[in-house]
Amino acid sequence: MLTGGGDCPGLNPAIRGAVLRLLDYGDEVIAFARGDRFVCIVNFGSDPIELPNATEVLVASTLLEGSAVPQDTTVWFFQTENHASPEAEPTPPLEAEAM
Repeated sequence: MLTGGGDCPGLNPAIRGAVLRLLDYGDEVIAFARGDRFVCIVNFGSDPIELPNATEVLVASTLLEGSAVPQDTTVWFFQTENHASPEAEPTPPLEAEAM
């Protein structure tokens, strides 16, 4: 993001709010979190993936059976506890390099 120069006090919170953290759910899954509680999981693998405990599903691309995310399904969910995933260690946020 570029600004016209000088301090921009409202910009730092906006940038922090736009940061996505990649989560490690394995090689056949793309998962990311925005903040500590808003998470998206895309399962490209053939095996279902269990959603973390204390999860409120907001939208799913396929009907879910229980708490499993089937093959070729995307799920957006909200963590009702303050962690993105009990099993996955989040990677550091991706940082844009200065130009």
